Amino acid sequence: MQKSFDRYVARSFLTPWTLCTGCVIGLYVVIDLFEHLNDFISRATSWGGFLFSVFRYYATIMPLILSRIMWVITVISVLLALFRLARHNELTTLKACGISFQRTVLPLLIIGAILGSLLALNQEILMPSLDSSMRRVSLELCGSEEVPEDLFAVDVHGQAFLVTALHTNDGRPWLSGVYMTRRDEPGTFFYAETGHWENGELVLRNVFHSTASFSEIPKKTPQKTLDELRVATDLDDKEFIVSEFFAELKTIGQLRRIYTLFPHMAQRLKVAIHTRLAFCVANVVLILVAVPYAFQQENRNTLVGIGAGLLVAIAYYLVSMFCESLGNNSVLTPSMAGWLPIVAFGGLGVFLFRSMPT
Repeated sequence: MQKSFDRYVARSFLTPWTLCTGCVIGLYVVIDLFEHLNDFISRATSWGGFLFSVFRYYATIMPLILSRIMWVITVISVLLALFRLARHNELTTLKACGISFQRTVLPLLIIGAILGSLLALNQEILMPSLDSSMRRVSLELCGSEEVPEDLFAVDVHGQAFLVTALHTNDGRPWLSGVYMTRRDEPGTFFYAETGHWENGELVLRNVFHSTASFSEIPKKTPQKTLDELRVATDLDDKEFIVSEFFAELKTIGQLRRIYTLFPHMAQRLKVAIHTRLAFCVANVVLILVAVPYAFQQENRNTLVGIGAGLLVAIAYYLVSMFCESLGNNSVLTPSMAGWLPIVAFGGLGVFLFRSMPT
């Protein structure tokens, strides 16, 4: 009987979860498509080409979309499932049969944990494998008028570059704010105010050279200053454009390697790592917070479920972003910045969960 009951509760969740996922993705695609419609049409030579371009673009960025909406949809779907059971008096029947509140929602907590694990796999495996593909497809199909910022690339010689911005507005690509180090010389750091390509070389101007990592833009007197430094590299402006640095599209191992090469990035990237891990746990934590609310409502309808789910998700997101900002500014340690929202909401959720009448 318990297995049948668990399957029934799981189906009650999966139906609204599928519908919510489809609706949110569809809404996102429609809004984004209208924003980029002219770009798609101008690059298509036929209706078939237009449809293929649209499909290719959104299929490529779909893992990124799912990673951003999964936890919100999970909370909303859990509340909709419980409100449906309550509307048909099935929760009352289950309680009369001796099945406790905690036992009723156990399948939902397990599903939340499974979805959190899938989210972690998506962020660690699928999204990093599509990192450059997403950027290339976006540039090819939609173009970009923005100045690419926060670029990271490593050339065949083991030279690592962290670039603040790449400018192409005057027809000649040039870089601003260029950090460079060599993997085989981790104690050697360069910072150049500008850089451009000349005769197959990257020419860096106003270069600061130091054996200690810079803290953002160098302010102290460096070990050496150079008016010009010519660097032999296989990287050109096209390679830098598709190397735009998004922490959420890098594996945790890649993020660690980056802040090992550029220690001044360590605080920011450590915060990003802890925040990412915390978001994978957020599914279960937000269910613990939201579920007791569902059992306390007399007017159990769909709009109440959606509203409550959004309220809980938005509250968590705001607290998480606030803690992340404090972490990036070194007010909190990286671990505190990432996990403090989980501890706070988790503690509240466990209290509400345990205080519910069985």
